[in-house]
Amino acid sequence: LNNSGATIHDINIVRKHCSKIKGGQLHRCLNPKVTLIDLVISDVPGDELSIIGSGPTIP
Repeated sequence: LNNSGATIHDINIVRKHCSKIKGGQLHRCLNPKVTLIDLVISDVPGDELSIIGSGPTIP
């Protein structure tokens, strides 16, 4: 994908669909009664939560 000229946004979309935890999948695996607290740190100000670390807990 890197050599095809795809943007990092496009690459992350593909990666989310190939993963069992990215793109909110980790959150979906948890018991609904569990309280989840996310501590999210990004080196790029203004990043959407869903793209930081491929958003394992953000659908």
